[in-house]
This record gives sequence, C-alpha cells and structure tokens, in this order.
Amino acid sequence: MELQQVGNNLSKVEQSPSKSMLKALSPSLKSLISDKLLKHSDVDVKVALASCLSEFTAPDAPYDDGQMKVCLIIFVID
Repeated sequence: MELQQVGNNLSKVEQSPSKSMLKALSPSLKSLISDKLLKHSDVDVKVALASCLSEFTAPDAPYDDGQMKVCLIIFVID
C-alpha cells in the first residue's frame, strides 16, 4: 500500500479509535516507524510519512515519546 493511501485511510479514523481498530491498524503503524521509512532519502517519502504520523499525534498516539522524538528529529533536521 502506498504511503499516500495509508495517510488517506488514517485520516478517516476517529481521533480515539477503539481497541479493535488499533489492532487492525497495528501492522501499518509499526511499518510507519521502521528505519527503512524513517531514514528514507526521498523528500516525497518523508512528507508522506510525516503526514501519516501526524494523524496519530494527539490525543492518544500509539507511539511512545521516544519514538515520536526520533520521528520529529528526522523530519526537522533532515
């Protein structure tokens, strides 16, 4: 699935998804924070990834503070 499609799908998820929805999204959420994507050199991939991750920043982000810090550092510095 393309990152843009993932982002479009994530934008349709309620702000505080149910446990069953989070379970269904779990594979996508795990792949979004993979080194392969986080360290990708293509700016278009980074923008699409940032868009996907922004869908889960508040109020109940499925990522811990350390994971979000790494994401933000990569997007701001790179």
